[in-house]
Amino acid sequence: MAGVITNTIHHLSLKTFRLTSAGPTALILALTLFAVLMTATGVSAKSLPDQQSQETPASSSTAETEDYRLVINIPSRTLWVYKGDKIIRYFPVGVGKPGFMTPVGQYSVISKVIDPGWENPYLPKGKVRLAPGDDNPLGTRWIGFYRKGAGEYGMHGTDNPDSVGKFSSHGCVRLKVKDAEALFEMVDLGTPVVVQYEPVLIRRHDTCIQLIVFADRFKRGTPTAQQIKNRILKQYPQAHVTLTQIQAALVQPNEKPIEVGSIILPESHILQAEESEHTDGSGF
Repeated sequence: MAGVITNTIHHLSLKTFRLTSAGPTALILALTLFAVLMTATGVSAKSLPDQQSQETPASSSTAETEDYRLVINIPSRTLWVYKGDKIIRYFPVGVGKPGFMTPVGQYSVISKVIDPGWENPYLPKGKVRLAPGDDNPLGTRWIGFYRKGAGEYGMHGTDNPDSVGKFSSHGCVRLKVKDAEALFEMVDLGTPVVVQYEPVLIRRHDTCIQLIVFADRFKRGTPTAQQIKNRILKQYPQAHVTLTQIQAALVQPNEKPIEVGSIILPESHILQAEESEHTDGSGF
């Protein structure tokens, strides 16, 4: 896990502002700070590094976000944003390195934090704690999706952008800071999150059927040529593919599209297919 998140917002208490005989200056200062905190949407934690983690209050889903779902594929180190059945955005991500594989499963967004603090979960509590800033390993946004014990797995920015697109984390999903900020605005608490392990992706480009094969980094197994053919025909019933082409593509995972067949279109659709380039939005 990337670490224990420390919250960015303090609660007011009598201990925070104790009005004593210090005089009117203290009263004015306290009331001013109270008004700021009550009207602000969030408070930077640079000066507040010791607070406990807190989930962002649930916001009402809007028509623009309620159909969104996130799919993270470990072998391709990719995060896709779906609206309905259509990919509308994709992001390269850093995922768990060997020994710390990002957990596969179906989850949902359970927390959102702006300017999170960070605490190293592998050291005694309080040993290494960082406030928000340029050297914070969580960047400026945290989107939690799976809680385990005292820790939490999530999607977040990073102070090490070179680690994005690699097997580089302790299980969390790293994005470039600007990408994490963009994703943060696209999701609500409850947005579905699917983490999958699929080393072979099927892609359509115009009338061509392509495979993109990734290394089986965690030795979980690669589908057979027959299984892939069955998947292609289920997705594209008019496709013509051969096992020989699929087997050739599986020999050497190179993360590049390899043509393994084509879609037989009715004659009336051929001209239309030639005039418009099809894209699946996957980023490959």
